[in-house]
Amino acid sequence: MSSVEEQPFELRLRVAFSREVIFVAPPVPNSPAYPSAPRVKIPLGSVVFYFDNWDIPGGNEEGAPTWGYDSILVHFVPETVPPAVSLLFSTVNHELIDALFWDPNHPSLAVFSHLVSIPLDETDSERARRLENESARRDVESGLTRRCEEACDRLFAKPEIAEYFRDLSQSLDIATQRFLEVLRLRYQQVLIPDRPKLDWMNGHWILAEAVVPRFAVTKPVPPSFTTIVSGYELAPEERVKEVSQPLLRRLFGNRGSDVPAVCGSVHETDWSEIARQIQDWGSTKPPLSEVLIATALGQCDVLSGNPRLAIIEAIVALEIEVKASMTLALKKYRISKAAIDRVVRETPLSDLVSVWIRREALTDSSLTPKEDTYARCNDAIHLRNELIHHSKRTLSSEYALELVQAVAAIVTWARQMRSTAATDTR
Repeated sequence: MSSVEEQPFELRLRVAFSREVIFVAPPVPNSPAYPSAPRVKIPLGSVVFYFDNWDIPGGNEEGAPTWGYDSILVHFVPETVPPAVSLLFSTVNHELIDALFWDPNHPSLAVFSHLVSIPLDETDSERARRLENESARRDVESGLTRRCEEACDRLFAKPEIAEYFRDLSQSLDIATQRFLEVLRLRYQQVLIPDRPKLDWMNGHWILAEAVVPRFAVTKPVPPSFTTIVSGYELAPEERVKEVSQPLLRRLFGNRGSDVPAVCGSVHETDWSEIARQIQDWGSTKPPLSEVLIATALGQCDVLSGNPRLAIIEAIVALEIEVKASMTLALKKYRISKAAIDRVVRETPLSDLVSVWIRREALTDSSLTPKEDTYARCNDAIHLRNELIHHSKRTLSSEYALELVQAVAAIVTWARQMRSTAATDTR
């Protein structure tokens, strides 16, 4: 028996994207046993990349059209598992089992399994009963999740186990980032974001022995690596266990909320104003700076954005509005156009923000940006220069968003001030 066969588990994880970003011509690798599936060594074993068989159209035959994919499967095969970790996957019903596995068929959830659709002719009483049941299910799920989190606390309090899982998550993240970067740079998969924050959406343990302690089902089965057929066709069913979300969060960080940090929310009271703006849109164009700021904010998204482009787009918007506002303000002093153009052209943008804008903003305290906004704006200007002139490469989406929001505040102020000045000169 090989060393792979002796290991207590394998781990298959799904990394998801916000849209199709990888385009593959059939036949497509659809299992870790597929001959051409890329398999690479990592410090704790090996990892295989492939695609979910359910996402592959037709019979996966050569010559079929290229197809786009919005997720990949990352399959980890360990080489040597520490005894303390191996013991977690034994058939013993130990107290840490809830840290590892999530049971969607838990008996306390089974009573809610029939709530799968809403009838079109639902009555008020039926709706009230449905909402009550949905609330009860959420309460049960919250209780089970808390139990998982408490078990994770105990699990990661054990140094040998915590170190193993920390090293595993780092190794998987690095290998997956490299896999995506090779596709992006060498195989023209340019819709893959540049070193994105990976969305480890869900996962499954594939066990060397079936472990269902709550129902006392334990029976030996063949090693998973030789019997796995495709992404979801894992047999036998008893040894495929869903990874608990609390454990995934401990390994790879929070997935974040359903609403990305870069987005706002549209409320019911907004719709009438939206309709008015749609009506007026044909006669006006949005300012270029507004378009650039919206683009910059979108590039701050941790899953699909490019924070370097976010900073560059934002500073272009800043330069447009600040210099346009300064030009308009200087006209009231009867300075020649050539002189105004020279002053605007030769004054560093950071000086315009930290000196001229601060002075002009004092004339209308209702629009005055906060003091730290100027500092963040100058940080963004400096960072843009580092990106363009000094080949700076690393930049987090979170920091980029902080700077872009500061720049957006100055851009909005400058646009409003220019609009006011233009009205006053009529």
